[in-house]
Amino acid sequence: MAARVATRRLLREFESWRADQEEFNESRQKATDAIAAAEATGNEDDIAAAKEAALALEENNPDRGIERLGPAADGDDLFKWEAVLNGRGNVGGGYDDGRWLVSIQLPAAYPNQPPVVSFVTPIMHANVHATTGEVCLDLLKTAWTPALTVVSCMRAVRMLLSNPGTDSPLNIDLAALLRAGDTMAAARLVQLWCEEKRYEGV
Repeated sequence: MAARVATRRLLREFESWRADQEEFNESRQKATDAIAAAEATGNEDDIAAAKEAALALEENNPDRGIERLGPAADGDDLFKWEAVLNGRGNVGGGYDDGRWLVSIQLPAAYPNQPPVVSFVTPIMHANVHATTGEVCLDLLKTAWTPALTVVSCMRAVRMLLSNPGTDSPLNIDLAALLRAGDTMAAARLVQLWCEEKRYEGV
């Protein structure tokens, strides 16, 4: 019974995600067309306004940095999802060029129990285990509620990139740099990992 409830919920979430992405892509295409139309007129004010509107659309996208989300490509198991995240635009901390594959394992009792989220692509982060990819995030543990979704989990994980917690870290070395205020050294270490370990799949 619980698995059937979880299945129905996950199907709804996946369809909602796809619909949101289609709607956003349509808005992005309209913004691109508006820029092209403004450039055709040669009016600098119109061009600047169209580009500003397109930029605002990207920056206000709640799913910015989530490139892909849904059931894993290696099978039809609805309880095994994957996401591809990137650090472009608004993360900072050395993560800008990063791109990661993330595994999302849904329990049969979902949404009453949280997903198990881990980075498949190695990442240097105070709240991610460097070997297992385990993510330490309250939302995925004690702060979980059935009102949350897989999408909200991915938004929170991406937000965690720019807001690391150093009180109970999984990566002690990086957390020590951040606690000491050496943000430049921390960002450089992160950047090296992003360059060397970047996920290049689809």
